[in-house]
Amino acid sequence: MKTLTSISELSGQGRILIYGSGRRGRLLAGLLDKLRGLAPAAYLDSSRSGTLDGVPIIPLAEYRPEPGDEVVVASAFWPEIVRALDERGIRDFWVLREAASEVLCFVDITSRCNVKCRFCPYLNNPDRPIGPDWDLDRFRIAHAQFSFARGVSFCSAGGEPLLNPHLEDMCLFLKERGQDAEFYTNGLALGRLIERPGLREAVDFVKMSFVSPRAEVQERWMRGTSLAVVEQALTGLARFAKRPALALMAVLMTENAAHLADILRFAREVGACEVNCTYMRPGPDPYLRAHSLEYGGKPGDRALWLAQRDEALALAREAGIRLTFEVKLDHLFAEFEGRPRVLPQGEGGLTRLCLQPWEFLYVLNNGDVSPCCYGGQNRVGNVFKPRDLVFGGYAHLLLKDRLSQGRLRGPCRGCESAPMGTVAELRDMVREKFK
Repeated sequence: MKTLTSISELSGQGRILIYGSGRRGRLLAGLLDKLRGLAPAAYLDSSRSGTLDGVPIIPLAEYRPEPGDEVVVASAFWPEIVRALDERGIRDFWVLREAASEVLCFVDITSRCNVKCRFCPYLNNPDRPIGPDWDLDRFRIAHAQFSFARGVSFCSAGGEPLLNPHLEDMCLFLKERGQDAEFYTNGLALGRLIERPGLREAVDFVKMSFVSPRAEVQERWMRGTSLAVVEQALTGLARFAKRPALALMAVLMTENAAHLADILRFAREVGACEVNCTYMRPGPDPYLRAHSLEYGGKPGDRALWLAQRDEALALAREAGIRLTFEVKLDHLFAEFEGRPRVLPQGEGGLTRLCLQPWEFLYVLNNGDVSPCCYGGQNRVGNVFKPRDLVFGGYAHLLLKDRLSQGRLRGPCRGCESAPMGTVAELRDMVREKFK
């Protein structure tokens, strides 16, 4: 059994048989035609027979393998199919897998915000979708498109979730269905969470963007905040609520990277269980763009950061706080160091070492869906359009296939969030994920 990461991995020399005549099998057939000009010789099925779009459907019991056959399993029931093929002695085949149950879905349920963070990628974005707050009915319609996800995160990229009066209803809706509920916040409205026991019980995790425990730095970068109000709200949350757990999302720029140890001390004081570090740097736009793998600083900053990181890790172990770095910063300082951020013209075999399309969905306020919070132009559907299948749909599969072949377009080509690497490296990363 091999994980299929790209249509280009199929040789096309013999018959191509798709195991699965449902929606996913038909999507794969469409990709074969669009990208390779190939058509399946037949669909395999556990019991059905007949034809589909003029292609025969062969029950597994009647399938007779021929030399050069390439069988591709394209079905949500792939574990059962793999066992059935193994029982027939067929072990050389491909599986088109989707880790739907591992996906975390981020949703903008409001476009209103009570601060103006200088690093916000939406603040001055003329293309930012602005719409009304979602209510429970609107959320229930959208939820049908991500009901498989392990959880939903109400994010603060498009607006402050606590300003939406229906947040509690949505969190309770998720809990009734066994899904995790979390939200991002700038901290100013946390008092609303403390005052609403129902919301406290429905939320599993709170993540707060945070720059520095020094008021002048915090309020310079998160304009409109008051560090005193935030600290009071965080202390109250830790004191009165065993749930939810609190994570500080440390936003580190060049000027405050040296404050990481201070942030860890602050996290210990307010009872945070995790600190996740995201890195930002100025971009070409009138606002600052987020780049998880960038640390844009002056000569010598790297040595300073490494020293601060070691001190912070020691503090985290001592305080029992989980310290994480978005997109594994160790890669930046090790094997990925010095790699190009922009795809060289005419360079073959290179792509972005990015797994976000395999593990991430971002739903904007207007319902548009992107597999990445940095590539807003990479739309793969809309949750309010019943015909759009946003995860594992045609546009989503096509995007992943292009990424797996190094055929980057639009935002992926110019993105600086993920380093460049070889196509083989990305495919190995995908296969490692699906082990």
